[in-house]
Amino acid sequence: MSFICFCCIGGYEMSITKSVKSPTRNNLIESAMTDAVGRNQDLKMFLKLLHNADEFSTIAINGGWGTGKTFFVKQAQLLIDIFDEQVIDEQIEQEDGTDVSTLQNIFKDSFGENKLLSALYFNAWLYDDVRDPLGAILFYISEKIGKKYGQSTINIKRLFAEILKQISSIVNINFDYEELKNAARKDYLEEIMDFEEIKNQIVSVFQDPMFSDKRLVFFIDELDRCNPIFALKLLEKVKHFFENTNVLFVFSVNCQELAATIRAYYGESFNSEQYLSKFFDLIVDLPPVDSFEIISGDESWEGARLLSLYFRHIANEMHLSIRECERFLDCYKIIEGSLKQIIHPSICGQDTVAQVSYMVFPILLLALKINAPGQYKSFVNGDGLNILKQYVVTCKDIQNAIQYIYGENSTYQGTFEDLLEDIYEKVFKANGAGARYWRLRMNILKLCSFVGTGCV
Repeated sequence: MSFICFCCIGGYEMSITKSVKSPTRNNLIESAMTDAVGRNQDLKMFLKLLHNADEFSTIAINGGWGTGKTFFVKQAQLLIDIFDEQVIDEQIEQEDGTDVSTLQNIFKDSFGENKLLSALYFNAWLYDDVRDPLGAILFYISEKIGKKYGQSTINIKRLFAEILKQISSIVNINFDYEELKNAARKDYLEEIMDFEEIKNQIVSVFQDPMFSDKRLVFFIDELDRCNPIFALKLLEKVKHFFENTNVLFVFSVNCQELAATIRAYYGESFNSEQYLSKFFDLIVDLPPVDSFEIISGDESWEGARLLSLYFRHIANEMHLSIRECERFLDCYKIIEGSLKQIIHPSICGQDTVAQVSYMVFPILLLALKINAPGQYKSFVNGDGLNILKQYVVTCKDIQNAIQYIYGENSTYQGTFEDLLEDIYEKVFKANGAGARYWRLRMNILKLCSFVGTGCV
């Protein structure tokens, strides 16, 4: 989906054009209904945390790229909306087929009786070419809250108009207390007054009855993808201007990458981890999931149970992220038809090397190409025997299948590891079986060649 937005904030224009791939509403609902990835318990604990986070104004959900942070916070937003009776959202009502009462029953113990929450989701990466992130945040809140609760409830834009006007007059000011304290500019005192005025106005907005009865949970996603200057400005503005408001900011971030972003801006010797601790009152590590469960029910595995078990083993051994498993499945769908035909005994005939090769190599090579391209190159260049043993010797399902093939069609007497080495050298070693298996090697590499650079 392409997202294009032109906004006028306090007299200056934002324009955003970026490509966004986001989980669909149906994905979010189905996962919550069935607990498809085993995250419902994590969601319940997180929602309880939000209800009891009175002493916090900023929380970071930390996870590596592709671990499902966006999916997690969007599910949390969906559930908060379902329990928010004032929300004007036709998508949440019964006519769209959503069993709201079932979802409410599943998560009812996570919502306190006396504390109401409202939620908004903000993709920071879409706005990182905006000059002032404070203006972007306030404009976003005014637009989304207005639509979410209806303009008839309260004129949200009127509440923010004066703040945006103030921001537009001082957009070039860096509101860092230490910097202002040491500044030698004539307008130093005026800047402090402007700073306090804007801060007081923001606090007053969130004391309005619209917000006083509930706390706004403002999810900020993709901050670690933003350019360093914008990411730092956004963190600083949130901490400076919203600390005493009725807003709880939840950042879904890769803290390791965000720390690297900060070091890139301030220098490698800068203690970015300690710097980050100033902005986050609490850092929560996103619990891992069994990534394979996300794709195990896909129809692509129909008639290929052994291959699905083999990939599950590889996914767990490689610690593939959710995103890497999804990329694998996209790639596997390209070759599944050819692969299922090739590994059928009537096609391979009595050549045990070919049968085992088509069973073992394509799945492993696809996973390596996605997760460890350096190991992929070593493998296809004949230096991957230890890699092969790492993922095959420890997989009982594939080991039993290989031993069955050789027990039926061969008198090979060596150990299983010797057998793997013999097969690997025949197919991938230049001094192996020569021309006899050259075409087999080429066919296997052709199967993997359609994995494009987007998957690597």
